[in-house]
Amino acid sequence: MSDHHDNIDERPLDVLEEMGYENTDEAASSPVGKYTIWLFGFIFVMIGFSAAFFTVADRVDGFKFKQERKPLRLPPEGTPLLQGNVAAQADMYELKKQEHAKLNAYSENKEDGTYKVPIDKAMKIVVERGLPTRPNAGVPEDYK
Repeated sequence: MSDHHDNIDERPLDVLEEMGYENTDEAASSPVGKYTIWLFGFIFVMIGFSAAFFTVADRVDGFKFKQERKPLRLPPEGTPLLQGNVAAQADMYELKKQEHAKLNAYSENKEDGTYKVPIDKAMKIVVERGLPTRPNAGVPEDYK
């Protein structure tokens, strides 16, 4: 066991004083609060000074703050206009909705006897049956 625990009643309590430490706590003194008050005070004084300066300077003809707005120019008639982001998103939503409806719908053409099936079903049929072929198909050199 260490000697710190042995004979604790006989040991003097001012061991830290003997080692050079102080036996009382000192209040922490930090200049942060004082400098924070100075910073905000400086900011408020500068805001007041700026407001007063611009109030006085705006009354002098040479220093007046004039913001002239240029008139809105539209392109000549018939020129296509650029689309904003909101309208573009709405148009893309409608376009994707129409494409989805075309790709996932059944339809029948009675004139030539053809049918349209959803793309997912068509891909499954091709995987099951294989690609369609025609009888007596030649090689690519025969078609030149």
